[in-house]
Amino acid sequence: MDKPSLAERMAVRPVASDVWAVPVPIPDNPLRYTVCYALEAPGGLLLLDPGWDGEATYDALVAGLATFGATVRDVRGVIVTHFHPDHHGLAGRVRAESGAWVALHEADARYFGNDKAAVDAMVRVNEEWLRAAGASVEDDPGIADAADEVARRILLARPDFHPLDGDRLPGAGRLTVVHTPGHTPGHICLHDPDRRLLFGGDHLLPRISPNVGWHPMSSANPLGDFLASLERVARLDATTVLPAHEWPFTDPAARVKELVRHHDQRLAEVRALLAEGPRTAWDLAQGLTWSRRWEALGHHLRRAALGEALAHLVLLLAAGEVTRSVGPPQVWSLRKEEGS
Repeated sequence: MDKPSLAERMAVRPVASDVWAVPVPIPDNPLRYTVCYALEAPGGLLLLDPGWDGEATYDALVAGLATFGATVRDVRGVIVTHFHPDHHGLAGRVRAESGAWVALHEADARYFGNDKAAVDAMVRVNEEWLRAAGASVEDDPGIADAADEVARRILLARPDFHPLDGDRLPGAGRLTVVHTPGHTPGHICLHDPDRRLLFGGDHLLPRISPNVGWHPMSSANPLGDFLASLERVARLDATTVLPAHEWPFTDPAARVKELVRHHDQRLAEVRALLAEGPRTAWDLAQGLTWSRRWEALGHHLRRAALGEALAHLVLLLAAGEVTRSVGPPQVWSLRKEEGS
């Protein structure tokens, strides 16, 4: 499918029989919007990824549902592909208004807290992670200022149940959960075998590579998980992907090959930098190629870039290609051959 215009992408539209795309805004984010999908179900609707918890997003959701004669009160269930606030944020508000159930994989739900102490503890862990990676928290305190981000993630509405790989959701027919860890530990896609559709969440996007980072809320080897998940979805009987950002596209297997190639190139770049000498992950991240210059990245994007650099280092560590010191800060080196 060709890239649609921004106006076309922001329009509420049917994308399959009984499925509507309802774009809802994300404030201060270059992605601009999350695509919430409304699926007709017995007695009402199912919503997939209702979006950011904010008035503008809620108003857009209400207006979007109204274009095809629905309201929030018609929602019977909310399915969340992963726990990031631009996907899970409105789930609690929709549940409060409609009585709908909320579903999220248990590997993401386990990070939720419910008080300030949980937020403070995760902020401390974030600072320890940055110091271990070699970031200078004292010289650049903004890099560690993640309290609002952490709070949005761990104080989200607790789900009512945790769908697992292979499960079918109430009222969703043969729509099947596919666990696709990587972007988050509990990320899921939904496969509709009858219509050969894949609701891709953030796992498969048509233009950008999803952020896959090693950090306090990731799995032990997130990039390894992500690459394995890519191989799995490439084998599904699906011809069209409905992603949570950007636009629908066809041929998911071809997109998987592009993403694998991207990470192979990034791994080669990491090896080349380490061949010049040992360095911390923070130093390494500054030497890698990003979509813009390192100096132009804000604090949030620098943390995301650091997480991506670490994910590649951890994958190489698991493969026995690199070593790391105890730290802090941890220093990464190419493993020397025996006898060299």
